[in-house]
Amino acid sequence: MITLIITTGNTSLDRYSQILSKGLTNDKIETKMPVSFKEGFDFLKKLKNYETDIFHLPHQQFARYSNFINKPCVITVHDLSLQCTTLFKVSNRMKIYLKFDILGIKKAKHIFADSESTKNDLVSKLKINPDKISVVYLGVDQNIYNPKKTVFVNFNYILYVGSEQPRKNLSSLLKAFRIIKQNENFKDLKLIKIGNPGLETDRKTILKLINELNLQNDVVFTGFVPEAELPKYYSNAACFVLPSLYEGFGLPLLEAMACGCPVVASNVTSIPEVAGDAGLLVNPLNVKEIANAIEQILSDDSLREKLINKGFAQSNKFSWDKTASETAKVYESLQ
Repeated sequence: MITLIITTGNTSLDRYSQILSKGLTNDKIETKMPVSFKEGFDFLKKLKNYETDIFHLPHQQFARYSNFINKPCVITVHDLSLQCTTLFKVSNRMKIYLKFDILGIKKAKHIFADSESTKNDLVSKLKINPDKISVVYLGVDQNIYNPKKTVFVNFNYILYVGSEQPRKNLSSLLKAFRIIKQNENFKDLKLIKIGNPGLETDRKTILKLINELNLQNDVVFTGFVPEAELPKYYSNAACFVLPSLYEGFGLPLLEAMACGCPVVASNVTSIPEVAGDAGLLVNPLNVKEIANAIEQILSDDSLREKLINKGFAQSNKFSWDKTASETAKVYESLQ
């Protein structure tokens, strides 16, 4: 028997286990993602005498606990942005946790990776045997994410969904947005930014840049938006931009495409794998290239329509039912 750990909460990591569980018939345990040492200890205590053959830990930050679980573990690794990149500043305490994460990932009986890009990182950076890794793509729920054209703001806007962590590269988008605003045709355009900031220091850095670029009246911060509300933001945007330097998958890409929103995205890590030919892919470090791609969509109706249609086709390739089905097949092979 394989027992899936489901985490409560509203982050994309939480959503993965919650949605996956709906498509699987195996045993499940709900828990909060441990934050403190005590919560971690309580989590391990909960699993210690639990009757199962294998635990499925739903993301890489659970890998640290697999070192202390007396049963084999399967681990889903969404990305290695914390473990193997320099895109985050981490505390000394977190550095210890991340070392245990790596040990746990290496020890795993099997690993699910969200993309070939993440699998390649696991092989090249952690020297994991590729035979131990199954790539199972994430999905998009088209019952939720579909075109919802409605007037709910009185301005045109481009959309960004995500945190303000440095790896998300929001700073390059803001600089590109400033270039676009200098065009008289787009002087009234705004940028809507959805999502929590990440760390307080991330928000401070972004607000400072916005002031330096004189964009105080042109960037709208919504904070967290419930999933049921997201489709109207995607559906009514001039375009969606994902300028990330590193992504293990990039769910907002599929969400935007399923809602009929044309996409501009980075040409690095997993993003080309998910976007296919349905978006304009750019060098995330080239601000002018980002600005030019956005302006193309804003100015060319035929290109916009072409990208929207390609986006529908691309998003149709990904479903949570498929994610659950492929996960179940791997489960069967492990038992």
